[in-house]
Amino acid sequence: MWNILEWLDQHREEVMDFKHFHNFKKESDLQAFYKLLQKKLPAERVYQWKDSEVPSLDRVREDKAQILLAFENTLDKNNFAIKSKKLIRSRWPKTRSVAKLWTIMEEEYKQRSLGWCSQYKYKLTVFQWILSKFTTWEYMSKSLEQVTKEEKVHDILQKWLAYSQTGRFGVNIVIADFAVRNYKNFARDIPTLNCKPHKTTNSCD
Repeated sequence: MWNILEWLDQHREEVMDFKHFHNFKKESDLQAFYKLLQKKLPAERVYQWKDSEVPSLDRVREDKAQILLAFENTLDKNNFAIKSKKLIRSRWPKTRSVAKLWTIMEEEYKQRSLGWCSQYKYKLTVFQWILSKFTTWEYMSKSLEQVTKEEKVHDILQKWLAYSQTGRFGVNIVIADFAVRNYKNFARDIPTLNCKPHKTTNSCD
């Protein structure tokens, strides 16, 4: 956590999503967890969603916030703008090639900006992909636990960080939303995904 906060200190224009907390069975458990987060996260940096609001990046930056915080069971279930599975009708790429993934993401972003969801042009956009040999929407929606995630993620992350091409629409981040048992440095490496790495080093421009 402190590594992430230190990185945010050094990159004041960046915003990090901490909103994927859900399935609290008791309200008391939710409140206890929220109090723990309050101790760890500086309050002035946290932008907490109000009701079912979808904040714009400009709005978050106006408040000088860098951390988005919300809880799944406090959100409006009919608000598709928050439910990425319903809002983002992206194709699931049957590939582990970073170059092919990049092309797919660029096309999705172009269609989204010019087409059916152009009304969300200034909203926060999150791409979430699971990359594996089983990558299809039908399979992934049945059971994420069946995918051998820990065998794939490190290799994929390293390939992504080594890929130095700049996208036409400025897409330079992938958020892969899954847990990895045997890769303890995964969270600490996430901030570097928003950098343009050099071929010889993984430092940012």
